[in-house]
Amino acid sequence: MIAATPPAPIATPAALSPGPAPAGYRVRLRFDPRVRSLEGTVAIRTRGARGPVWVRLRANRGGAPGVAACASARTRVAAIAGSTLVAARRGCGVVRVAPPPGAATLTLRVGVAIPAANDSFGRSLGVDLVGDVLPVMVAAGAGGPRLGPDPEWGEGLLAPVVPWDVSVGVPRGLTVVLPGVPRVRDGPGGRVFRSRARVRDAAIAVGALRARSVRVGRVDVRVVAAPGAAGVLPAASARAVRAFRFMQRRYGRYPLPRLTVVVGNLPWGGSEYPGVVFSTPDTATVSHEVAHQWFFSLVGNDQYRDPWLDESLTSFHEQLLVPGTYDCPRARPPAGLLTRGMGYWGAHPGAYERVVYRDGACAFVALQRTAGAAPLRRALAAYVAARAGGIAGARDLYAALVTAVPGPVVDAWWARYVGDPPHAAVPPAVVAHRA
Repeated sequence: MIAATPPAPIATPAALSPGPAPAGYRVRLRFDPRVRSLEGTVAIRTRGARGPVWVRLRANRGGAPGVAACASARTRVAAIAGSTLVAARRGCGVVRVAPPPGAATLTLRVGVAIPAANDSFGRSLGVDLVGDVLPVMVAAGAGGPRLGPDPEWGEGLLAPVVPWDVSVGVPRGLTVVLPGVPRVRDGPGGRVFRSRARVRDAAIAVGALRARSVRVGRVDVRVVAAPGAAGVLPAASARAVRAFRFMQRRYGRYPLPRLTVVVGNLPWGGSEYPGVVFSTPDTATVSHEVAHQWFFSLVGNDQYRDPWLDESLTSFHEQLLVPGTYDCPRARPPAGLLTRGMGYWGAHPGAYERVVYRDGACAFVALQRTAGAAPLRRALAAYVAARAGGIAGARDLYAALVTAVPGPVVDAWWARYVGDPPHAAVPPAVVAHRA
């Protein structure tokens, strides 16, 4: 029985471990609609690297090992401009690249073949979606850099907020969605969309798009769809704006000038990226993906080791926005698995959504019922304020909870749903408050 399995220990740090890390990305791509591909370069500026670094090509899973496989994978790469492709693992899923001698920037020539599948890397309702695809430097977490496979579903990103400078050229008649507000200029045979934003990752969507925008304070909440799905724009826009206002009132100003919701028909609902989400137009999914802009985009976490830190918190806010999304009976027993990582869920896919989404949301519903809505709201606001732009771990969440909720209440809830309360990690000022 799943509920009888003991919870995994909590080991996620509050920040990236010391070591090489990305300092910025410069992406230059051209989209060819005839073959639905992106071709160009990705330059990664590094910090603290004294030699080759690992780069993850997230669209590549399986396949023949070795550097030769990088010429035939979904994301093809070759080192250029003095950089050297040293090694590859998992069929070019992770590659080791050396920058030019004495330099801190490595450059890859990249080719991305977009599949026809209805997927966040594929095509949905007439829009080409490129999510979880662009090369990212592997940053070190609690156990050092993770070089194992990405999960076949779900997310596994651990990334700091750094500058991304992304441009995509397209033929006239097509629009490119990027994080932030792209600037558009005429280019060879069409137009070039370029965006600069400080984010963890960059997703891309391309299509002949229709848009509906609503200004919420300083932020443009924009919903886009292909012409065949444009009829849902008014309703989807209203849902996105409502969720955005709700989250911004609770947790403060959104840091990007625009949030774009790309309407699709993904089988599981949606996928989140900083400043961009791919979502079905229903209220629950739109609300969930918008909430991720605070829990993942703003407050980061190690999504492979601790998927619950963004998914359970996001699902809780989905439940607040759309009551009844998750059935949370008062006597629900603890799942006991909430803190498992994607290595576990990859082997137990049938329980992932039930435990991490439903049971995780219901765990926070139970805490709100015991602690009160206002104290929990203050505690989560403290969590967001303390870790905005950084990488949070479970200990950070615990430390924030005990600033506004009585310590015995937090400890009882934590022991039931999460594991042993991490008292030793709480700062002295917080311990004094708890007493």
